[in-house]
Amino acid sequence: MKKWYSYLAFHNNNTFKVGYSFRVFERITKDLTASAACFFCVRKEHHTESEAREAESKLKKVLLAYQIKDAACKEWHHSKRRGVKAAISRALGQVIQMNKKQIRSVDFEIAEGLGVKSSTTWDATSLKEIQKIIKKST
Repeated sequence: MKKWYSYLAFHNNNTFKVGYSFRVFERITKDLTASAACFFCVRKEHHTESEAREAESKLKKVLLAYQIKDAACKEWHHSKRRGVKAAISRALGQVIQMNKKQIRSVDFEIAEGLGVKSSTTWDATSLKEIQKIIKKST
């Protein structure tokens, strides 16, 4: 059975992408034109494609104020605007709440330096750890 994920991919040009995919690494590194600039990605596993789409919608709704208005698609957001870090934390918290029936000590997986890798490993982590990383690196 195929695994689906929602994700946030942070790029060196002060932007991040919100999306969903069953192949996050390939989506970020091969399908996107700014792939070389992706330095950090957070993903959340979902049971179905529908659930991953719902999570993506929740993320985009919370992060709407940070969306790049002139972008060709609605998936790109500013990562340096005032309040964006708190909004990202709220958005990821809402995605966790979607699956509150699942009791897990680890809510997300992260990978770093995606733009310079031919493959990657995903490390399980908590929202608290992601908040620290985002605070430090964006």
